[in-house]
Amino acid sequence: GSGKLNPLPQQAGRELVNLISRLKRKPDILGHYQNNCFALILPETDSILAKRFASRLIEVLVGGPSLESVAFSIGVAGCPHEAQDLATLIKACVQS
Repeated sequence: GSGKLNPLPQQAGRELVNLISRLKRKPDILGHYQNNCFALILPETDSILAKRFASRLIEVLVGGPSLESVAFSIGVAGCPHEAQDLATLIKACVQS
């Protein structure tokens, strides 16, 4: 492939945000990142718990009816172990 991502269909995007919003805690921060990406920051969560959350998130997203043709990639990185600032944290997540 060309490495280019197809635009996320509007219904799939809404379902994705709704499913993540139902799973996340109040202090967690969900944001749109780049074209077809989202970032979820889990304050006060170590890497082990973040990986468990990521596994649960994948299970839920795979079952989403509007998401059957959407590919997912989830990276986990912790602060301060893998990164000291937001830019490095995002880079560590992308590489994980």
